[in-house]
Amino acid sequence: MKRKIKSALVLLTAITLGIFSSCTSTDDGISGNDSTKGSLKILLTDAPFPSDLVAEVNVVIDEVSIKKVNDDSSEDDDSGWSVLSSEESSFNLLDLQNGAVAVLADFEEFPIGTYSEIRLHIVSAEVVLTEDAGGETYDLKIPSGTSSGLKVKIDGNLEVRGGNAAALIVDFDVAQSFLVQGNPTKNGKEITGFKFKPVIRATAEDISGTVEGYVSVQQLTDGVVSEVPGVGIQVTVTDGTNTYIAISSDNGYYAIIGVLPGEYTVSATADGYKDFSATTNVETNMVATANVLLELPLGTITGTVTDVSTAALIQAAAVEILNGESTVIATATTNENGVYAAGNIPVGTYSVKFTATGYDVLTVADAVVSDATTTTVDAALTATVVSE
Repeated sequence: MKRKIKSALVLLTAITLGIFSSCTSTDDGISGNDSTKGSLKILLTDAPFPSDLVAEVNVVIDEVSIKKVNDDSSEDDDSGWSVLSSEESSFNLLDLQNGAVAVLADFEEFPIGTYSEIRLHIVSAEVVLTEDAGGETYDLKIPSGTSSGLKVKIDGNLEVRGGNAAALIVDFDVAQSFLVQGNPTKNGKEITGFKFKPVIRATAEDISGTVEGYVSVQQLTDGVVSEVPGVGIQVTVTDGTNTYIAISSDNGYYAIIGVLPGEYTVSATADGYKDFSATTNVETNMVATANVLLELPLGTITGTVTDVSTAALIQAAAVEILNGESTVIATATTNENGVYAAGNIPVGTYSVKFTATGYDVLTVADAVVSDATTTTVDAALTATVVSE
């Protein structure tokens, strides 16, 4: 078997530690139609680590192996393993998100067959906090049970067939693998360390699909709602059994490959926004587009302004909506029927100030606005008494 090892990281447009196999021409005359050999490439990626406190999550891997299913071997024995790479390489897993992968090994020939497991031998792992979080580096203990390598079963097995391309997607889930110790805050001062408990998923590409999309968030400017890219938003895709996580990039894009077929719930949350949830269907070798829009929780304040003595409707009365800091966040004017409406009001408690020519100013406190509801605040103004 001929092997070509690439020591440098190679960034590709997939989210995976992938094993790609296809038939190629080789130096020993094996052609693309040969049914006994294929090519093999090993790539590395991870599920995102949803924390703005962490600058790097580094792992060093010095051996990658794959197990072939043999008729005369059981799942529990140690036969059938082939070493794919024995070159020590270090990877910052945070660099390998939303389309970036790293090449661990690249094979021009690889035997056909059924492969049931991969094994990663992890030498070391560390987490480096951002400078704003203190810049600490935490060297992590490798679990004792993985001294011979971390074995990962392949969902549905990997079938390498002559004349066909195959791929294995292996997702290193950083969010679940590196457990924060202490009480993390925005400045990271209460983080005391991390525990390393590797969580890795392996799925054959030919039985899986992709979920991708863009995350947008609403913003409110001078009472006008617009949409902008949602950056650093965690998107969760789950069917109740299998859960996949992505973090949106600088333009709001996210992608998850190696998703098993089925109906999934796509969800996202962020402080100050309504929770998002939608369903999508994932099919084999297909891309399911699931865009995410995080909406602001907004309501409306409306009401009627009248004369307290005559009940006459007051037209052209000025209405101001003030927050707890007495800042005007919305305005309105009554129509010919004395009615006003101020929309796109963030949920909360407000004061409503009424001003009309010939009337005393009136402020009504404790107007509670709830999401997608209309709060009624009527006002009866008193005519201004003119002193002689």
